[in-house]
Amino acid sequence: MKKKQDINNYFALLKFYQTIDHMDLELKINTDQIDYKLEKEKELEKYFIEKIKEKEKEWEDQIVRAKWKSPVQTYGEMKCKNGHDLEPDALCMDCNQTLYWVDSDEKFAICKGCNRVRKLSGIIYCLGCGALAKSKIKWIKGYKP
Repeated sequence: MKKKQDINNYFALLKFYQTIDHMDLELKINTDQIDYKLEKEKELEKYFIEKIKEKEKEWEDQIVRAKWKSPVQTYGEMKCKNGHDLEPDALCMDCNQTLYWVDSDEKFAICKGCNRVRKLSGIIYCLGCGALAKSKIKWIKGYKP
């Protein structure tokens, strides 16, 4: 069925942790046969919900595979604006533990300490004084464990 293929294509093109929206797809069937229409629309809705579960499982599996494999690195002058020395690994602002790539193209990393997945902005702050760092995140392309 064409609608199922549209759903498959939609999920295949989703990026890591991208919001899944029912409104992106038309799940309505155009027919005058009311019972058939309701049955097919329920089937499509059920199929869509199953695809959501599959995609969420895929993302969770990716997170598990990424854990503690590839640390997020920084480059440049390893100091903050106030002169404090910084680590070469990017650290979590909440618990000061190393961040590891989950999906580098989409800029998501996981913290080894608090185990939270977060989207990186690219801005680094000194954990000692909170000042802006002179170093930057070393973005890598194509890392998806």
